[in-house]
Amino acid sequence: MGLRALIAEPSLRLAPVSSRHWRILAWGGVVMPSHFVASSAQHPYCFPMRLTRKVLAISALAASVVVGCSPSSPTVAVSFEQFQFTCCANSEALTHAWHPGQVITLQWSAQGAGMTATDAPHQIALAAIFTGPYASVAALKARGPHSETLLSSALRVTDRTSSSALSTITLPIDLAAGWYDLVTSITSARGSTGGATVIQVTRLGS
Repeated sequence: MGLRALIAEPSLRLAPVSSRHWRILAWGGVVMPSHFVASSAQHPYCFPMRLTRKVLAISALAASVVVGCSPSSPTVAVSFEQFQFTCCANSEALTHAWHPGQVITLQWSAQGAGMTATDAPHQIALAAIFTGPYASVAALKARGPHSETLLSSALRVTDRTSSSALSTITLPIDLAAGWYDLVTSITSARGSTGGATVIQVTRLGS
């Protein structure tokens, strides 16, 4: 029914009321008198309050069904590949005779060591120490006295480093001939491992 029909309908004409009787309805913000709202259920053209309550109830039920049926986000497990190191990939080359002034290169190989859920990398120190000379291999193994101690270049990696690494030891030009002990170590928070190689140093022309 339009506005003209409302005006023409005698039963819908409103008597003046004070401002305290006026209420703002929740449907569209329409301002209507309270006694009109109360009597609206008795007139076919008035605001359908009972229908509104049913619509609201159905809407709330539908919303709860949608929320209840929404799939929950799956938990994704994140893991990280970790690596460990060994020395030396060029071990065969280390066994030939070396001469003063040469540079010994150590090749540290990275190998997969499984997966971990820890996202923080762990530090790994790769080091080598070169001691001698010894008069014989037997004296070397007996850990007799020696006059030279050389350290490899400092090298640090982590258990996330997937590539090989290199460190070096430079032999002094005046290094005495003899047998030397090359000891390598791999140190991390989990502990330390290592190995040893016997190195022979000879003077050129000897």
